[in-house]
Amino acid sequence: MTFSSLISGTIPHHNKYNLRSGHVTRIIQHHWAGTAGGIERLSNPKEKASATYIVLSDGRILGQVPEEYRPWTSGGSSADNPSITIECQNSTGAPDYKVSDKAYASLIRLVVDIANRHGFGTLTRTKYCGHREFAATACPGPYLYPRLQAICDSANGVLPHPTPTPTPTPVGKLVVDGSFGPLTIKALQRNLGVETDGLFGPNTKKMLQHFLGVKADGLIGPITIKALQRHVGVTADGSWGPITTSAIQRNLNAGTF
Repeated sequence: MTFSSLISGTIPHHNKYNLRSGHVTRIIQHHWAGTAGGIERLSNPKEKASATYIVLSDGRILGQVPEEYRPWTSGGSSADNPSITIECQNSTGAPDYKVSDKAYASLIRLVVDIANRHGFGTLTRTKYCGHREFAATACPGPYLYPRLQAICDSANGVLPHPTPTPTPTPVGKLVVDGSFGPLTIKALQRNLGVETDGLFGPNTKKMLQHFLGVKADGLIGPITIKALQRHVGVTADGSWGPITTSAIQRNLNAGTF
């Protein structure tokens, strides 16, 4: 069950969610339209409403529906299925429905964390939306909605930006020995345009996943391995062994990776 490491706790979801099909591709912002009652409503098993995250006026972030599942927040599956949803407590009521500075800062931190883990890249208003863009509602209110672009701008000052892949510089041929060591990793990193430190770390893994067109979560599992195997021309069995590594080395030597 996946939640951001930024949460300080969770509230019950009472199974108010559905299986999510496909990847997370955006965030939808909501507000409570009030200073109280939001948690009670979301955690009430009789209320057909839930959210991925709740941000409180004191800056705390709570989780409700794990990210693997579709919450019931935005009025239908077409809106919520590809979305992580965030409910935010208001610090004042009508007509302004302001949010506190602490809540605003936590929203930025949470948006950055979600965008990083789901490989959003540069955060745009198509990836960070307001509820009113999907339903006939004023949500996320007159205070938050005009500030969604500012939150994107703040997040983009923190998010890493992939380095454009340069044309690889020939540095000699790799020995095709099926060993995924520092020399092979450095050759791969040069092709991906990341730091050539010879370590197969999170940034290298995410850039490899971006290159292969799979979810860039930094976790090299069967889906990533099969995509890699298809790319280098070996049987896509999802198991990365010497045969796969040798194929990578041959492709790197030939300039066809």
